Amino acid sequence: MGREKFQIPRNKRFIALKGEGMLKTKIVWDDHDSLLQSANFCVLADDFVAANIGFTNSYNHVAIAKNPRIQAVAALINGDRASFYNCSFYGLQDTLWDNQGRHYFKDCFIEDHRPQKEQRLCSKNAELREMVRPFWDELGDHIQQCYITNHIFSDVVVPDGLDAWTARGQEHNTMYAEHNNHGPGSNTSKRVPWMRKLDNNTLKRYTDLSFINSDWWIQSQPRI
Repeated sequence: MGREKFQIPRNKRFIALKGEGMLKTKIVWDDHDSLLQSANFCVLADDFVAANIGFTNSYNHVAIAKNPRIQAVAALINGDRASFYNCSFYGLQDTLWDNQGRHYFKDCFIEDHRPQKEQRLCSKNAELREMVRPFWDELGDHIQQCYITNHIFSDVVVPDGLDAWTARGQEHNTMYAEHNNHGPGSNTSKRVPWMRKLDNNTLKRYTDLSFINSDWWIQSQPRI
């Protein structure tokens, strides 16, 4: 485990990091308050790959009751074409700041109170767990397409699912759908009324990697 802050600058492209497992190889720090400054792992460069690593911001850990519940980022991803395989992201508020660019998460675990997503989210075969009971995601002014498939939802995910938050009244501009998820929080019968039910052709479109991978960047990255 490394207790340190790491940053990959914009001019350091084509970096790949491989650990020995998300429970064995961990990057941990406890900075807080500022979204831009608190991330203990920050990727500003394009073309990044990580595998078998855990990213944790320990400031808001549930065991530290004296700390106020404020922003404490474990990972900030600000470059294009970033992939994460078998990684975990632990925290309580704004744990994973998926800020801009195309990012691919496979077989990952995300624990958060208020996750931040940007533009397009294509997330498959992951587990989402929250420590408290707010909506499990927030539309804000950023998300345009949110499709969640093959996830495990814990029982703290509230029935509504996605909250429009500051974009209430503009839900028609957002494609939000779920498919083939599991776990006690995956029941969609009480989701927000603007969640879409997709036909087979549309499902195929969103489950295909071309959703974020039209130029085949994922296949061109190293397999680590």
